[in-house]
Amino acid sequence: MKWDASVLRVAPEEFIVEGLSELLRKAGFREVGREYKRIGEARVAIVIGERENIFTRKETMIIAVSRGTIEGEKLKKLLGDRGESAVIIPFDGIEGTVDGVKILTLEWLADAFTRYEIKPPRTILEKFLPQEGEVDFLREFVLDGPLLNPVSPLKLIEEAKKLLSYRYGVNPELIRPEKLKLKLREVHVFTWASGGNTKRALIRKEGVVLDADSGKLKGLAMRVLLEDVATVQASELSFDRIDSPEEMLVREATKAGILDLKTVEGRRAYLPVEAVLELSIGDNRATVKFNLENGMGQARASPLREDELIRKVLTVAERETGEEPFLTGKVRKGKVLLVRGRTERYVFEGEINRYSGEIGHFRKALNEGAMLSIILERYPDGGIVGVEKRGDSVIADVLTEKALVVLRIDPETGESGEVKRLIHPFQVLGSILKGDNLPFKPEEFSLKVEGVLWHRNVRAVFEGKGVTVRAEYNGETGEIGEKEIEITREAAIRIALSRYDGFKLILDEESDGTFYLTLEGEKHLVKLRVFSDGRIEEIDRFLKKEAVEEIALRKVSEIDEGPVVESLSLRENWEVEFSGAKRFGRMVVHRTTGEVLAFENQYLESFLAKLFKELVEEEYGDEVEVEWVLHNLEEGIAGVKGYGERGTYFAKFNTHTGEVISHDFVPRGITSKIRLAQVESRYRP
Repeated sequence: MKWDASVLRVAPEEFIVEGLSELLRKAGFREVGREYKRIGEARVAIVIGERENIFTRKETMIIAVSRGTIEGEKLKKLLGDRGESAVIIPFDGIEGTVDGVKILTLEWLADAFTRYEIKPPRTILEKFLPQEGEVDFLREFVLDGPLLNPVSPLKLIEEAKKLLSYRYGVNPELIRPEKLKLKLREVHVFTWASGGNTKRALIRKEGVVLDADSGKLKGLAMRVLLEDVATVQASELSFDRIDSPEEMLVREATKAGILDLKTVEGRRAYLPVEAVLELSIGDNRATVKFNLENGMGQARASPLREDELIRKVLTVAERETGEEPFLTGKVRKGKVLLVRGRTERYVFEGEINRYSGEIGHFRKALNEGAMLSIILERYPDGGIVGVEKRGDSVIADVLTEKALVVLRIDPETGESGEVKRLIHPFQVLGSILKGDNLPFKPEEFSLKVEGVLWHRNVRAVFEGKGVTVRAEYNGETGEIGEKEIEITREAAIRIALSRYDGFKLILDEESDGTFYLTLEGEKHLVKLRVFSDGRIEEIDRFLKKEAVEEIALRKVSEIDEGPVVESLSLRENWEVEFSGAKRFGRMVVHRTTGEVLAFENQYLESFLAKLFKELVEEEYGDEVEVEWVLHNLEEGIAGVKGYGERGTYFAKFNTHTGEVISHDFVPRGITSKIRLAQVESRYRP
């Protein structure tokens, strides 16, 4: 009997504690204590076990279970000082992180209770674990060591049924397992001693790990040494064995410079690597191979001969009609073969699975002129959706090019007449595509009418390239009751480009069924979220770098010649740094509209020097050489100093407007040195 997480959650706490004690006992530990703690709203039960080992001295194992959400920091204080042997199994989760304490899941505990045959209480067993039917083709093999990963034949069979049903369309009820071949790979663990130290080595086909007592391999090595021998159910077993594992250990130790290695004890265990199921599928056989290391499965079956399939349909037709049947046509449709035929009074159509030989659909109609022939003669290109006998009449739903026709046929005379015409599914599809603004045309879709309820409500499925539309609608009014749209990546791109004319795709990603697209237009980049039902949400939109540069240059040209964009950066909006023949500065451009939100500029130092020379010439009639221009960018002020034939000149400018704030002249001469220093200090901004 198997445990699972749902059984553990309803099991009494004391039973769980007793089960943990039994688990320690079967692993060779003796229970030495129990503790019960309450931490906030959580209850924690702790079971402590010890065992003696002549090589590693005393070993301690501590297993705790908690019910109710527990804080990680408080749990660390409770178990953190008990060493690496402490594990916690939280029933209701842990808030935060816990360092130094190993956390196991309820699924691990359920697997351990099942593996060590710790039985659930009868009341819980009756509620959660119904008896499983025996599978008579399996034998139970007793291994000479533990099985490190469990193998469930029932799960393999269930997965095989899913694979065969999906790939070949086989009815799962027709699938019968007949043989299960398992392949197991050996793993060895040796306890070895050298120079007074004792360690464990892990020998696998991939190689030898001399020290398996730390890291991720510690738990694996302990399981090999401590767990009981396992049993496994299969029809046949094969083994991938390791030749001379002890010699492999000695060779590896020698390479590592360990020459006095002595093996104390060794044990082998097994890893399942492959399972092959042979199954019957109706009149055929199939094989499903599982790679148990990565969980992948491969199904293989060959189709039955067509003459056998046809003969089977004809046999059913003879049984159903009581008349000799004749084949009139056959059409292969993927996983099925469509067989059409007639008898003296009937026409019939059978759909049979090409792999299992199961007849999925068989339809017959009285012919007194052959009712199906009447329908097909009346609507040569029509498809029969459904036929219902109502009273003395037969009512047929026939899909034609223009409408879904409800037809009444008199089985005695063969007379027929239209009861009503329902709106064609493609007409409804057109309204759905238009209403949801989807760029697809109805003619791009294939149609499958799943049924017409009460000869009025139509259920239809439309398959397009990357698009599936399911709809149920009132065929008389066209009112849509239910609809469902699913799209793929290609369709998402097509929808987006149809909404953003003139844009092109430059990037696409997919996450959890949602598509994230980046489109480029003439001036903008747009980031979109396209949902699996075709809805579009614009996440972001911003001007391209080239467009921003054009706006910036046009703006600067209003005040200066030869503008150049020095840098562009996109933050909340576009930030631009520029320079021209006379000025430099920065501006902020709205990321989407291109509106200039801020514009700051100042004169260049070279232009200020030119203004200074013009000022000296105009005011003092002297020619000057500029010694320095000192620019305070934050205050928008620049001081300029220069030498002329008559003396030293100073000026202070407003760098935003070019206005002269002040200017001074200090004549040449020894007595002016003090004054020169005083004046210069006033013009250093």
